[in-house]
Amino acid sequence: MRLRYIVVTILFLLSIALSTKALGQVNSSMEHIYDRLSQMPSKTLIDRAENFLSTGDKADSALLCLTIVVHRYKSTMPTDEKIDIIGAYNGIWFIMFFTYFDYAKSFDALMKALEIAQDINYNQAQMYLNFGCFYQTLAEECKDDKLMRKAYSSYRKAFREGLKQGNSDELLNSFGNLTIVSARFHDLTNISSDWRLFQSTIQKHPKPLYLYTCYLYKGMLAKEKKQYDEALFWFRKQADITDDKDRIYIRNRIMMFLNIGEVLFLQHKYADAAAAVANGLRISRLLDIKDCKLQCYELMADYYAKAGNPSAAQQYKNQYYQLKDTLLNFRPKGDCPWRADAAA
Repeated sequence: MRLRYIVVTILFLLSIALSTKALGQVNSSMEHIYDRLSQMPSKTLIDRAENFLSTGDKADSALLCLTIVVHRYKSTMPTDEKIDIIGAYNGIWFIMFFTYFDYAKSFDALMKALEIAQDINYNQAQMYLNFGCFYQTLAEECKDDKLMRKAYSSYRKAFREGLKQGNSDELLNSFGNLTIVSARFHDLTNISSDWRLFQSTIQKHPKPLYLYTCYLYKGMLAKEKKQYDEALFWFRKQADITDDKDRIYIRNRIMMFLNIGEVLFLQHKYADAAAAVANGLRISRLLDIKDCKLQCYELMADYYAKAGNPSAAQQYKNQYYQLKDTLLNFRPKGDCPWRADAAA
């Protein structure tokens, strides 16, 4: 018995020694990687981060590159280098928000990007877009209309800034999101002037993306007027200009299915509505887009309940709460950690 104890003890101590050696090798390797990255120009690091993110599974490597960039910030550095810092902070916001669901750190990154942009009078459209996304997501999860108003304000600022800059991505994203939030308040007539301004920018955009955004506005407006068949007509036209395999604009594809489902629900076609959302859920699961999965689970629970299928409704309700609890673990405690009177 004592011999066995000694052997086990020796093996245990040996495993500790080997683990310590392995950990030392890992630390040494990490230090080598950090030192190598630290020698690279900021623009190169930002490009590498974008490449890491495009693969969909290297957010930690992208975050390392961007963190090195922002730690270089000095108030006396040239403007072009400060612009790189802004880009890096926007990247950190994206990673912390969509990958790690750390809303505190994502908000902090946004505020720092905005402060630098305001200091050098740099284009702030992207920052306001990000703020809009931030507030809209929290508003939906916390069921908070005041936060949704903050999202509306941020998207409108982004759109007006985008008009000044003439940037297609900023104009498309800001007007599209402004349309969605306005529809939540049944107040699309309030952005009719923005709609006319958006139409005047037709020459600045790739045709498919411009058409998608136009169909979105027309569909939402028809839904608001309770012209449901017309709304379905416009939303279904988006199917021809979106694709399940296009990762860049995949959220547009998912949103199309959710909008179709909502209109079918309003027509009391509850099973059809659930089937439409199921298409969005299929894509969300395939690409593990957690916030979209959460929204799909919630809608499908409601739609199946209305369709008289309580077992399916309970299944999706359980999945909704399981995922929501998982996401909440990444955030500060409290029902909703962000006040509606916060900055931006």
